[in-house]
Amino acid sequence: MSTPSAMKKSRKPKTNCQRTFTACWTCRRRNVRCDNAVPHCSQCERMRVPCEGYEIRLVWVDTATGAYVPQQRRAYPCELTWKGYPDWTLKQVGHLIDDCELRECRCKIQHKLNPFYTFLQNEGAEVDSDNGTRLSELPSGDQLYEESARDSCGSPTSEVNCLISERDAAVSVVHSVATSPIDRNSLLSGKYETTLDNGDIERNPCSRETALSVSISRNPSQSFTPHGFEEENFLFSHYVSQLPGKMMPIDDGRNPWRSTYPSIAVLGAQTSSTEALYYAILAQSAYSISNLKGPKRGKNEKAIAMRFSGKAIQELRRSLESPEKEYSSVLAALLSIMLAEHVFNHNSHGWRRHIRGAVGFVSQYVTQKPWMLSHDAWIITQNFVLAIVLSQTVCSGTINSPDYIKDIDGMVDDVISQPSFGYTMGGNTRLLGMIYQARQIDVQLANMGYKPGIQGMKEDILVQVEEMFSQLEKPLDDDVELYMEQQASNSARTRQLVEVHLNLFHGGVMIYFLCTVLQNPPSTVARQVSEVLNNTMTFVDTHSKYVSVWPVFMAMVEAYTLESLELANRYLASSNEVSGNRKDIDRVVRQVWADREELASARQCNLGEIFVDWRDVMKKLNLDILLL
Repeated sequence: MSTPSAMKKSRKPKTNCQRTFTACWTCRRRNVRCDNAVPHCSQCERMRVPCEGYEIRLVWVDTATGAYVPQQRRAYPCELTWKGYPDWTLKQVGHLIDDCELRECRCKIQHKLNPFYTFLQNEGAEVDSDNGTRLSELPSGDQLYEESARDSCGSPTSEVNCLISERDAAVSVVHSVATSPIDRNSLLSGKYETTLDNGDIERNPCSRETALSVSISRNPSQSFTPHGFEEENFLFSHYVSQLPGKMMPIDDGRNPWRSTYPSIAVLGAQTSSTEALYYAILAQSAYSISNLKGPKRGKNEKAIAMRFSGKAIQELRRSLESPEKEYSSVLAALLSIMLAEHVFNHNSHGWRRHIRGAVGFVSQYVTQKPWMLSHDAWIITQNFVLAIVLSQTVCSGTINSPDYIKDIDGMVDDVISQPSFGYTMGGNTRLLGMIYQARQIDVQLANMGYKPGIQGMKEDILVQVEEMFSQLEKPLDDDVELYMEQQASNSARTRQLVEVHLNLFHGGVMIYFLCTVLQNPPSTVARQVSEVLNNTMTFVDTHSKYVSVWPVFMAMVEAYTLESLELANRYLASSNEVSGNRKDIDRVVRQVWADREELASARQCNLGEIFVDWRDVMKKLNLDILLL
């Protein structure tokens, strides 16, 4: 009979084998079978969990202990490492390795992404990732302002350059707070997953308890960003994984913040305009994390966002000074900087300058119509027109549309008339067209000194008002079907999403036209206000999605019944962490309620009989909110 020691000796020694992995990362972590379907596996779709894809994620291995973070890869295939790169000599490879830390060299072989950027570990060099400039040598916000003040603003391009730069000096390269990258210590210790848990996320006591942690995974080695720096990889990964669903209510495969914007930033030719877009994306991501953490815990991320915003503006200025400009990337950068500073950041002033600069740039291409030649150009242009349409509703009726808008009136009409216009906001061409028409009626009524009531209207204006009512009375059945024709999925859930959000938008247009334009008291639209707010909370609670703020805002400022006020409060409590401008929206809405209550008390009448122009309230609070 064999002894235990003899049995032990008879066992075959373990042999090293090359294991292969084909499952998506989500299925690997859950330890379930994966069918390897692309872009998302069937198992994740069935369980309604995010499918993290199949890309190779590398992890650093501790040289002393051999320890490494599980569920990661320790090696990368050689043939994939060098795929897409030219055949370099040993001398050139040595040069790339020597230069990978500071990226100071501008020789020809550096025009492509240096594969050795992947392995940056030097924490001592505080260097600008773009041009090798030390951060302490970059201009401050005041210097940027002084330089821009000296610029000539004669041509549309130089006007964009000047106006974009003349923003708040706080959006400068900040070092005093953001001296260390996001969570870099955990990166070096091998912890590659940063979780914003309950202790990190500052919440209002009344906020809806949704996902209590936001897990942001990043790939420390195989970089898909232009520079490959760890901090930028982290922010870019957060952007593409977390933000698109917050920026498009009815999220689908057409979401440009998941595809168009990031692909232009990192996959296109590396130019000043794509660099500007790239840094604007990083700024949006950092502001988003700062909003999640709250004003106290998010100071570092906010300072990092300011630094990237300053770099975005510097690159944008360079691109505008170049004789050759790429329409899509420049306009995408202009819009992304505007969103970063005036939607994600808590800064309500200055977005009109960005709009004016973008109009000045687009007006140069009115005859060429690049938006008719390329899908990316169309997507970015329709987002630009959406910003034009909705931003004008914030203007008082006594203020005409700026003269510079008239330069692109024809282009705006063309874009609005396209069937797919407005889909990124969960609207459509008919509803957004009505907002545009309502704003034009608003200006005409203000110019004639309109008072509530249709008796004093001019004949031509009365015809337009009757046409608006006719449009508002049409059912949304055809709109829903047209929207569904453009959807990849025809599921019952998708149809419900589309119906709820289009009804929500339709109610917002009705409220805006009846109350803001025609100056009727809120009792006139009490039913529409209740429907919009109920649809809003149904959308948010049932689908965990983010609705377009414009129609919700129109309903909240006209809320006065107990039910509507409760629904509005629920929405405000749940939206403050979405973006910085939601805090200003909260202030305006509550001030409108307070003014209405004060006037009703003074006049001894019902709250529903008091008309309060929210635009006057916004002006009184010294706010100018971009409702995006």
